[in-house]
Amino acid sequence: MENNQSSHGATFRSVSIIVMAVLIAAAIAVASYFISTSLRDIRKSDNIISVKGQAEKTVQSNEAKLVIQFEIAAASVADFSSAVSAAQDEIQQFLVAQGFKETEIKRGNVQMRDMLAQQTNSERKGARFVGSGDISVASANVELAGTTKDALAQLLGKGVPVSGSSLKYYFTDLESIKADMLKEATANARTVAAAFAENSGVKIKTMQSASQNAFEVNEPVNDNPPAGNNDASGSSLSKKVRVVVNVDFATSE
Repeated sequence: MENNQSSHGATFRSVSIIVMAVLIAAAIAVASYFISTSLRDIRKSDNIISVKGQAEKTVQSNEAKLVIQFEIAAASVADFSSAVSAAQDEIQQFLVAQGFKETEIKRGNVQMRDMLAQQTNSERKGARFVGSGDISVASANVELAGTTKDALAQLLGKGVPVSGSSLKYYFTDLESIKADMLKEATANARTVAAAFAENSGVKIKTMQSASQNAFEVNEPVNDNPPAGNNDASGSSLSKKVRVVVNVDFATSE
């Protein structure tokens, strides 16, 4: 009986040792797998080329905004108000006659100053109430905006107190060119990466990731800006659109 118990005890210890050995071997195998996988990931992250690619395109503006300013001087508030309404009506009729829609025309705010409150008795002369206002027109007809600005002398000929004007051009149709420009910028990035890889003795494989910066819409470079024009923003009918992409490429030896 005692021999049987001893035999069973020895067998149990042998089985325990075998199971423990198997578990230890399995743990070592798992640990080796994770270590080797981590090393491969580290090597992959080291074999990456990060480059920038860009694309530029010259486009024509698709929107224009023309602003016409006027100045009013009157002896009374009532006269000032009447003169403002008359000027606004004349300018609006002029814009409609040029070909703009009523819905494209907007009357701006009017400012008025009481000169009597700002002058001494000896300085008081001329109209008591002076002020200014504007009317703007925003349209997709950019050519019409340009010809209308050139025709503003017609308003002066009618006695409308036009004091100035400004014309700005804008490009807002980015959606129509985004896809092609991003494709071009990405191709440019691949060309840059390939040149860098060749100099480094490696080869470009697959693109790992990519991101884009915001699209920029700027005035074309003008080496000879108009004299006295310190702010030429929006003055050009043509615009230069630019985008930059950041791309990571995997490489191999």
